[in-house]
Amino acid sequence: MIDFQIVCMSHKRAERMPHLLKLIPTLKIFVADGEADTYLAAGVPKDQLLTHSNLVGFGRIRGYMDEHTPNEVIVHIDDDLQAINVWSGSGYNVIRDHETIDRVVYVTIQAAMDLGVSIFGWGRRGTPAYFTQNEPFSLKEPASAACMGQIGRGFKWGPNLVGFLEDAYLTLQALLKERIIFIGTRYYWHFGKSWGNKGGAEAVRSSQVRMRDVEYIKQKWGRHIECQKKSRGETMSYRITVKRRVSY
Repeated sequence: MIDFQIVCMSHKRAERMPHLLKLIPTLKIFVADGEADTYLAAGVPKDQLLTHSNLVGFGRIRGYMDEHTPNEVIVHIDDDLQAINVWSGSGYNVIRDHETIDRVVYVTIQAAMDLGVSIFGWGRRGTPAYFTQNEPFSLKEPASAACMGQIGRGFKWGPNLVGFLEDAYLTLQALLKERIIFIGTRYYWHFGKSWGNKGGAEAVRSSQVRMRDVEYIKQKWGRHIECQKKSRGETMSYRITVKRRVSY
């Protein structure tokens, strides 16, 4: 059996926890000390709620989560998960039952273990138009912090990244050391409309935070990453420019 734990960090979204726990009953939820009572009142079991001392910044919080999760494999998800969409096959299916979600996670971890890589995740594109039936996985697409995991703790989150690019930071480390990561593109973890939910990341993300995070990661990784602000809101796209040889 694979020893894994799914975790999420949450902020001012206690009302979403009942739905999230239906999808993933064993989920461990990390919140700031001052929010613990609100989340307990919303129905989060006491043994599944962990607190941090009001840490600021996604990199630091995710690092704390890694340190306080003893399982061999840790899987990070966002706290506004609605379902998992399956792009493969005829049409597509929507997964909401916890047993099937558990199997999706399990087989993805197993594939990563068989490949001997540490970082794994699932597709970032929320439409089946970008999915090709004969390419059910990728070995070079960047992982998304909204739904990604690590086997062991060989790679560390950037503690200076406050609201953006912590997933790119981990992906670049993995590509440097292990050359590939495993992304199961058949599955898309659906979190609803970006910037359409209250609380969560929106509490810390701003144009100033984005600029600082981009400057930091560019200093660290230079020409190996390109960042571009999207036309609406504070969302941002990035492209990892590490060349990879592909043989067929």
